[in-house]
Amino acid sequence: MINNSWQEAFSILGVQPSDPGAVIKRKYRELIRQYHPDGHRTGQYDETDQRDERIRQVTAAYETIRRTEHIWRREESCRTAAVRQNPEAYCERSLYGYYDLFEELPEDIYLKGSGRYVWDPDQEEFILYLKSVNEAAGRLLLERERRAGIYDPDEITDDSYQDIRHRVRLRVFHYLTQQFISPLECLEKMYGPGKKEYSAAGRIRYKGRSRAGDNACAEDTLSENEMKAVSGIDWPCVMKKNRICLMAAVAGGTERLVPISFDEDCLYYITGALLSRKAAGITASITTGYGTGKGHLPVNVRIRIIDPESAKRMGGTGHYITAELGRYEEICRTVGCSL
Repeated sequence: MINNSWQEAFSILGVQPSDPGAVIKRKYRELIRQYHPDGHRTGQYDETDQRDERIRQVTAAYETIRRTEHIWRREESCRTAAVRQNPEAYCERSLYGYYDLFEELPEDIYLKGSGRYVWDPDQEEFILYLKSVNEAAGRLLLERERRAGIYDPDEITDDSYQDIRHRVRLRVFHYLTQQFISPLECLEKMYGPGKKEYSAAGRIRYKGRSRAGDNACAEDTLSENEMKAVSGIDWPCVMKKNRICLMAAVAGGTERLVPISFDEDCLYYITGALLSRKAAGITASITTGYGTGKGHLPVNVRIRIIDPESAKRMGGTGHYITAELGRYEEICRTVGCSL
């Protein structure tokens, strides 16, 4: 392969270092099509026009830019990410990023580093944050399983054990998500002026959209009469078994806890953290003006910060996780003895 310098590589492709990855990729493909024998208009290939050499040069230049971008993004991301960590987090987690030019890889992500990194909407895609926390939860369970003598939990065919394992991992995952998110900081970064409003007392309220009701469970759906009863009225939201629910008083004076799901997944984890520590009051009003569906309705959500200092903080020291993992290890020891 031709050893092109970084500057020469950009010159060969006819692009600038400041160009986005998509532009560089598009230019590379245009040049490959231009110099490929099949791209000749007459369908004839002249050995003297050195197309093979040009293709090798273009390919080598593109590979040089990809390698350089890989190294630069990894080093730059690690320096940036290391600035913000939560020293009280229960464990470390991985920090991932997307490649701009490496779409040929099976997974278009790379590891920036490992640490107690706080999630930053400007630096990390939320889906990669969830992947990272889920992996951390899995590693914590694996440590306890090995201490109990279980080295391959997937080989255990006991359905009750697998069900317990799944539920423990889910609870540990939810506890961990709160340790790497500063709710108020995330809300400030995610919501611009158009999504904020101020109360008479000067408190900021953040506005978002969600859906009320769950078609997968008959008990969590709303009948047409119930929808009409709660439409346009603000009702408080509460946490129930890691679910955020609209506490609606419906026809007949009865109360219904109806789960709501946010249009932006990250908002669920942010509001959940605020509700669990009573740092915010969250209200929702069902509207009928758009996107009505069977069993659920669109909801306008308003997040009113009550305790700014608490809203800035991340999750606690992890005693819930320690207790959860301790109980799980005892279960694993019982299962391990029976193998």
